[in-house]
Amino acid sequence: MANFNNNVWYQVYLNESKDESLNGTPLYARNTGAAFVRTSKESDYEQYWQFYAVDSDYYVMRTRSGGPDAYLGAKLKEEETTAGRSAPEMRRGNMTDDSALWKITPWGDGTFYLSNKQNKTDWHLGKRKDDSLLVMDSNVTGQQNGQRWSFLSRERIIDDSRYSTIKVCIEVGNPN
Repeated sequence: MANFNNNVWYQVYLNESKDESLNGTPLYARNTGAAFVRTSKESDYEQYWQFYAVDSDYYVMRTRSGGPDAYLGAKLKEEETTAGRSAPEMRRGNMTDDSALWKITPWGDGTFYLSNKQNKTDWHLGKRKDDSLLVMDSNVTGQQNGQRWSFLSRERIIDDSRYSTIKVCIEVGNPN
């Protein structure tokens, strides 16, 4: 698992190159926003990500641009043409499932893959081959270029109380 500081912004790069970054927009229609990859730009707040640990395995991800109540989630989308028809999007934080929880696992080469708790580890966050859109990719047989992510601390401290908590409903382990 990766080790992130909850109080620091990170840029999330596709593969090991700093040319393309993960973006998360503010929320718009129906309390959702877009998540996609585009050219890296250090000043773009859609590319400033906070990784907020919810337990020893999972993080909630949100952007500075999206604000404290917009989280990266994965959702079944009927219009999606890839296997599984599941794609990431920015979503309002008051969801009642595990779709906002992300596990970040090393490939062993300095890059990581992201899996969503709702989708399980059989699906990795990936960039579609023909555009900048994201999908939950079922090709998990090995390191796929569209599924390899690297992280760079922007060395900007968050220090904003709105980002010191999360508002998601998650199941906590059984105390018995």
